[in-house]
Amino acid sequence: MGLGESDGMAAHVRALRRLRAEGGDRVAGMFGTEPPVGYWVGEGAGAEPDAAGVDVEVVDSLVQATQLLYPGNTVVHLCTPPGDRTVMHELVDRGFRLVLLDAPLAVDRDGLRRLVGLAERYRLRIGVVDPWLNGGICRRLLAAVSDGRLGAVRRISVRHSVPRLAQTFSAEQPGTALDVEPPHSIALALALAGMAEVAAATVEDTPTVDGRRVADMGGARLTLRHQAGATTDIFCDLAAPMAEQQVIVEFDKGSVQCNYPLGTEAGFAQMYWTTENGQTRRDIFADDPLRQGFLDAYRLFVTESWPQPSLRLHARVVELLADAKALARRSAPTPGSIPPVQHPTPISVQQPTPVPIAAQQPVPVPFQQPVPAPVAYQQPAPATAAFQQQAPAEIFHQQAPAAMPVQHTTAMAVQHSAPTPVHSPQRRMDPPTPQPFPAAQPHMPQPGSAAMAAAPPPATRQIPQTARQMVDYARRPA
Repeated sequence: MGLGESDGMAAHVRALRRLRAEGGDRVAGMFGTEPPVGYWVGEGAGAEPDAAGVDVEVVDSLVQATQLLYPGNTVVHLCTPPGDRTVMHELVDRGFRLVLLDAPLAVDRDGLRRLVGLAERYRLRIGVVDPWLNGGICRRLLAAVSDGRLGAVRRISVRHSVPRLAQTFSAEQPGTALDVEPPHSIALALALAGMAEVAAATVEDTPTVDGRRVADMGGARLTLRHQAGATTDIFCDLAAPMAEQQVIVEFDKGSVQCNYPLGTEAGFAQMYWTTENGQTRRDIFADDPLRQGFLDAYRLFVTESWPQPSLRLHARVVELLADAKALARRSAPTPGSIPPVQHPTPISVQQPTPVPIAAQQPVPVPFQQPVPAPVAYQQPAPATAAFQQQAPAEIFHQQAPAAMPVQHTTAMAVQHSAPTPVHSPQRRMDPPTPQPFPAAQPHMPQPGSAAMAAAPPPATRQIPQTARQMVDYARRPA
């Protein structure tokens, strides 16, 4: 019932066709050989099959449908929106008891109460199709939780990126972003980590497009606190440029990243497993969650008794969604304030004016080497180890001793260039006043001669008193 591409009826018929064509023991006795019977609910009743693009036998009413099939063993695929389940009463009146619904069951607690009350009163068998629960990813995650190989679930992170602005702007009653994708991920979180409560929830408006803006349909954020201690964070972006459905489940001893196939049709799912010791594994497999969901539901109709556990889980999903909507309304901004969806304004940063390199670096001054003298010159004694180990800053502040006699075999005149100022980031030191060496002696006595013995004692000189003098002193020739 529904027969519209937008409400999923065409996808249901294609999945049923795949199941019938599969054959074998898996579907033996589940499906009839006649084509499905379709009923267009509402104003579309009586439309031709080609209008919906599916291979069905269209009827004008449920009364006509009962003339073609037996209601007691017929499964009704009700593909109407979750907020429009009023046709359920007509189904019950015509004797139909097996109903298959798309998740979520309802949009609020009132709708859920009416649906569950009707199911209890007439013992309806209700199956819920949810691609996130029926697919191969959920089955593998549930197996990992059951065998405990990765420990307990600690955190579940979900990201829904869905480009659906066209559907949002064309819908008469779009609802909120919490009604679109979060019902599927909430059901998965409850299946993996157990019962939970809503801790936080927000909704955002759509971006403004051609002067149009739809409230509460741009995106949503939702946080669940599970009774077992795990946390689930759900982010939904309905104005995304590209589609992506991703789940990351963190365990005590590892994690797994899951990428769902896009849409309701068959595709490939991927899972990236990581253990606590760094081992990784990538699983890629064909997945047809809608077909598998139908197969599971038809089996439950045959084997499971009332009440159905899957119905209780999906009923809890509706309750959590209702709590999230109430919390999002309380946290919504008041009219006239800044809208929830905001895009940051680029900040203009003024770049500093580059300083020329010539202005940054000191101009090098060539050092004029002294003319080497043809005489031997005794090197001074090396500096003490304590002085050599001092930091450069300590050397600049070190006070030199008052005087230190230096023995010379002879005195010589040394020509010095003009002292070069030393530039430092912290200080600027004035050039020191150079101290002249003693005048050279006219003759050099030979060692051991009488002239050497009679020679007067060499003149003493002061050691350098400033940093520049130290540099000049170290550069003197031998």
